[in-house]
Amino acid sequence: MRRMTSFALMPLICLAASVCSFAALAASNTLMVTFAGEAYDGPPAFVVRFNGTVVGSGEIDTAIDTATEGRLADVARIEPYLQTFEYTVSPDVFTPTGQVEIELTNDAFDPKTGSDRNIVVYGLLVNGRAVAAGDFIMKLHGADTPVPLFKQHVALYAEGYTAVAPAPASGWPTLGTEPAVALEPSPAVPADTVDAAAAETESAVAEAEVAPITTEVPTPTCEPRSVTITDFGRGLINVPESQAQTLSALAAEVPPGICRVVVTGYSSVGGRPEVNTNVANARAEAVLEFLKKHGGDFAGEEINAFGETDQFGPTAGENQRVVVDVGP
Repeated sequence: MRRMTSFALMPLICLAASVCSFAALAASNTLMVTFAGEAYDGPPAFVVRFNGTVVGSGEIDTAIDTATEGRLADVARIEPYLQTFEYTVSPDVFTPTGQVEIELTNDAFDPKTGSDRNIVVYGLLVNGRAVAAGDFIMKLHGADTPVPLFKQHVALYAEGYTAVAPAPASGWPTLGTEPAVALEPSPAVPADTVDAAAAETESAVAEAEVAPITTEVPTPTCEPRSVTITDFGRGLINVPESQAQTLSALAAEVPPGICRVVVTGYSSVGGRPEVNTNVANARAEAVLEFLKKHGGDFAGEEINAFGETDQFGPTAGENQRVVVDVGP
């Protein structure tokens, strides 16, 4: 199986004619967090730190009002309650080995009515590198504690709890450098193997002349098809719940082992182009992983990160998409 990853090329413009300083590259380090929230007597508030330094804070204005609207667990679609915040991490704070810390700062709860104030981390991207829920650890006043989950996402239900995302083993990516691309070349077939295969073919033909007639089983063919996955929220890379059925059906329809799949990720215009390219790649990776987990078996795989675009429409949501093309 051959797997390729390609990225849209983006020029790096420097003030100096021939020198780009490290600070110019590092200054663009970006942290993007997407929350769902539950509000009670006001929206939930949070603080985000990188290696102990506060890099951002805010309130989740889209949080569901638990006193009048109910709870997140009961809503049909989570998208209306999601809100994304983007912060720049200064070069004197950012390190590839640093950790991200997220804390709820204004917990509130009414035991009589069940009204509550909580936050759920639906997405975290560091320079476009997505953090899975399973990669978080939880601290309670500095000590390790089990990670509470809400529909497979990290939840913060009380003050004193801090969701911590340690750096991956390879470190966070640094913007201004393209992600490494590993190509697996097709292995060359040794000449003696070819000769042996030819001899085996001649022998099979001779045996076929005296072999009994059998009913031939039709060979599966790969019928080209394409699907488009939308409904990605800003900064979100996981397959939206509204699109899961479409991808599951595609995985079931494709004959195993004979089709190639090309998955192309897009992001909307706005913010840093490098981050948008990383987000587009992460979306494409998530879609391909979903297909494979749901039975997709492909003869070859290719990931394309187109990056930011406005070619699909004037709104951000129209351009936050992944296109899956299947063919021979």
